[in-house]
Amino acid sequence: MQVTTQVTPVTNTSNVTANIAIDHSQVDLWQADPAVWRKPEQIAYLRSLLQSAELRIIDQICRQDERHHKLVARALLRSVLAQYTGVPALAVQLGTGLQGKPYLESPVTNLQFNLSHTQGRIVLAICQNRELGVDVETVRPARTRVAGNNNLNASYLSCQEQQLLQPLGGLTKQQRLCDFWSVKESFVKASGAGLTMPLHTLEVALPTDNHQQVQFSGAATQNSNWRSWLWRQGDYLRQALTIRDEHAQATYFRTFHFFPKWQVAADFFG
Repeated sequence: MQVTTQVTPVTNTSNVTANIAIDHSQVDLWQADPAVWRKPEQIAYLRSLLQSAELRIIDQICRQDERHHKLVARALLRSVLAQYTGVPALAVQLGTGLQGKPYLESPVTNLQFNLSHTQGRIVLAICQNRELGVDVETVRPARTRVAGNNNLNASYLSCQEQQLLQPLGGLTKQQRLCDFWSVKESFVKASGAGLTMPLHTLEVALPTDNHQQVQFSGAATQNSNWRSWLWRQGDYLRQALTIRDEHAQATYFRTFHFFPKWQVAADFFG
């Protein structure tokens, strides 16, 4: 797996030409931190990328942090799609498919995308012609309570996965729970199965620290060429990606960062 890191300052996407090319072997991962988008002029810029219907929905969210998170995520999505398609951010038309999975309705392209967020991190995955799902999770102490409840475990962990967790405790147990959950969530999002697939029927063989690809087994994965990766980013952040790969081709990852253009030098390189 090849990983290339590139920082792309945000530019005005009201009148753009497509300036990011992506081929069928690549998956692009865009990351954003909502905390760097706090100044009034930054908020105004984000809002300028969204359609009025989106702004009405966001403005109705009661919690300020949740409202801000949603604004950054939606602006990230529109800004990035504009850079791949060459249309203004406001002209990007988004639709909703089965199980509520969003897709690019117009302009018509082969681009596929998926969005996920957790505290302090938003991740957008982009690829060509391959179904994909991405999930980012924060390791939280509350997950320990789930580990101690067999009924809750049975809802998304297989018997073997529960056995693997049995001797663990503390932070290690929380991390493994988050590993399993994030991988399975990315699979569900990629497949579009939603809540219709019992997660305990999807068994995950977690990677070692130096090998991020995940192995699946279970009825849900039969007759489908699904591939998944898990990135353990420190002790408290997990990111998983699943794609359908009918031709078993090599996959290359590129990472981009969504920053305010006037903060790149100070906040990233400084």
